[in-house]
Amino acid sequence: MSYYNAHLYSEDQCLQHLFTLRFPSVRCAACGRKNAYHRQSKKQCFTCNCGKSHIFPRKGTIFGSSHLPLLTWIHCIFLLTRPKKSITIHELANHLNIAYPTAWRMKTTIVDLIGVRDMAKLEKVSFEYVMKKCARTKIGSE
Repeated sequence: MSYYNAHLYSEDQCLQHLFTLRFPSVRCAACGRKNAYHRQSKKQCFTCNCGKSHIFPRKGTIFGSSHLPLLTWIHCIFLLTRPKKSITIHELANHLNIAYPTAWRMKTTIVDLIGVRDMAKLEKVSFEYVMKKCARTKIGSE
């Protein structure tokens, strides 16, 4: 069973997972404390307990400039990386309840990021590998 099936059912859980992947051992620039960040309730960010430092986990990733919920992106990654279960863009759009052009853009973005064009090869890539690649990849400047 993948991490997705077991843990990622809400937007908050997905954001927490992305934060953990991107910043496994973060130190606050203001107070110097390590791993002292907590989730802001109404924002998509984490704030240090001192209140002076904020981290936006989506910023600088393929998820950063997207209006789509992080849960939709993660569900897309899961569907694309299921072994022995190839999925068309039309099926992807139906599963995610999004428009065809949006599904095409998401799939293209993910495929370009991991550098795999062949669907047979894409299915051999694990969900966890793609999530780590998405979390570690910087898009533009932060």
